[in-house]
Amino acid sequence: MALSEKELAKLKKATYALMCQDRQRLLVRFPFTGGILMRMEFVPVRDRRLRTAATDGDRVFMDIAFCAKLSADERLFVMAHEVWHCVLMHMLRRQTRELFAFNVAADMEVNRMLKKEGLRTPPGCLMPKDEWDGLSAEEIYECLRTEPQSPQASAQGEGDGDNLGGGQFDKHVYGNDADSGDASPNSNAAHEDDSIRDQWGKVGFDRDYEPVITKDLADKIRERIVSLAQQIERTRGSLPAHLQGVVRAALRPQIRWQEVLAQFVTSCYGGSRRWLPPNRRHVSQGLYLQSSRKERLQAAVAIDTSGSTTADLPQFFSELNSLLNTFGDYELMVIQCDCKIQNVERYDAYNPFHSPEWEVYGQGGTDFRPPFVYVAEHPEIEPSCFIYITDGFGPVPYNPPPYPVLWLLTGDGEKPAPWGWELRFRNPRPSI
Repeated sequence: MALSEKELAKLKKATYALMCQDRQRLLVRFPFTGGILMRMEFVPVRDRRLRTAATDGDRVFMDIAFCAKLSADERLFVMAHEVWHCVLMHMLRRQTRELFAFNVAADMEVNRMLKKEGLRTPPGCLMPKDEWDGLSAEEIYECLRTEPQSPQASAQGEGDGDNLGGGQFDKHVYGNDADSGDASPNSNAAHEDDSIRDQWGKVGFDRDYEPVITKDLADKIRERIVSLAQQIERTRGSLPAHLQGVVRAALRPQIRWQEVLAQFVTSCYGGSRRWLPPNRRHVSQGLYLQSSRKERLQAAVAIDTSGSTTADLPQFFSELNSLLNTFGDYELMVIQCDCKIQNVERYDAYNPFHSPEWEVYGQGGTDFRPPFVYVAEHPEIEPSCFIYITDGFGPVPYNPPPYPVLWLLTGDGEKPAPWGWELRFRNPRPSI
């Protein structure tokens, strides 16, 4: 029989008290982690859509039954785990990546940071392989995609147990929804509050799990990090070395190249009639008229194989393929060029680009003009957008082509033309 509202409120109050107690313990032992929690709201819940814990960047949600099944150390770890999802802004970094694999990658990045903080990692906790140490969630995600087994199976656990449900004990929130996602904890865990544990089967369900990702979340998180870092340095001296990179990244916020790439590609794709590119048959007369296009995104990518661009290509094409798949029907043309066209390949939703099978051609001098000439000489190619990846210098067409161009610069490369958009390829954040 379900508990009354009064009894349910009592259990939520007890859970809230435990969360506040854990916050104080974290504040004493791990000032940075506890300090971030001091700036967040706690919400004990009993909702079918959340059976474990979650965060939306501003609040930490904790299922009252799940909380009752955790030992004191496990609760501490789960609370810190939610904090670091916020600090590392995972809810803003998934983009179009596959949900489950990115969840695993994000957990691995967080758990590695908690281990560096000195927290005791529970048995069965998902950890990155030793050779992945120091990688971001995005980089771990790429490693997981090349693994022959499932992403979770490719992880290595801390200990040989499965104390918290296969290593995943929170729900990842990436948007303003609260879709159902069960991750039931193991009932063999140590219990601290038997009064809550014994009654959890009787508890009814409310609808009090309502995560919201606000538009200014990134700014709020940066403000918390910076203000807390300044406070710690005033009262306790300098931050630990492994936290300094997080603060530096917050002090020098940069728009992630993935976000700009998504904005560029999306802006180039509209309805069946559009101005970019214009109708080619009339351009020679100086008339820029709307063109009629099929509902297919046609993207062209030129790669300057003369420079050191190839190291960044796997991450770029993974992001681009994931982005293109959101359009459904698309065609991707990849042109390799140094001082001349070396290779042209085409891909689509049924034949996506696979970086491990890709071979680089050329690596001679640099001339940016041949890919644009190639497109002009093939009227059946009408790119919705054109992306040129380069890290060097070379001659470019004097006049811009009749379609949007994005220069994606690697290393210290400079934009070679006075036209087109410019984007610098960087990792999502400095290494920590």
